[in-house]
Amino acid sequence: MVNKLFESGAYLRHFGSKDRLVDINNTLRDVHTQWKQLICDAEMHGRRLAIACRDDKRVKHRYVTLGLLVS
Repeated sequence: MVNKLFESGAYLRHFGSKDRLVDINNTLRDVHTQWKQLICDAEMHGRRLAIACRDDKRVKHRYVTLGLLVS
């Protein structure tokens, strides 16, 4: 989207200068990169939670099997 606006000159008409356009493009890239990192971190936390739940079930099953825990 930004490239299309850049090619048409819309950014230059609205913001006036090339350096301002570069600042806006850099800001958009930074936001996009941070969003991707946030999504990646959320997926990682979800996987860790799933692993922890699975491990918890295994430990509980072993305790029940040994008679150390009443289910």
